[in-house]
Amino acid sequence: MAQRKPRDITRKGTRMATRDRDLPGKVEILDGKLYFEGSSPERVFGLLLEYLGTDKALTHGRPEVWLESLLARLGAEELDRLIGAAQRARAAL
Repeated sequence: MAQRKPRDITRKGTRMATRDRDLPGKVEILDGKLYFEGSSPERVFGLLLEYLGTDKALTHGRPEVWLESLLARLGAEELDRLIGAAQRARAAL
C-alpha cells in the first residue's frame, strides 16, 4: 500500500482545500459509534486537524496525555531536541 503524503497541519489551521476523495460521503452515529461512508476515521480526523490547527486541537484533553503520546512516538531524545529547538525559536522572536 502506498504511503500518503502527510497533511499540512499547522498551529492555526488552514482552509479546507482538499480532494473530494478525502471527504466522507455520509457520517452516521449508531449506538454511540461514528461511521464514515467512503473514508476512514483517521482520514477524517486528519482533515479536521488540518482545518482547526493544533492550537485548538490541544484544548481537547489533558496536556500530559498529548505529551505522553509524543514521547511514545518520538522517544525522549527526539522530544527533548524538538522542545529545545522550539524554545530557541521562541526566544529569537
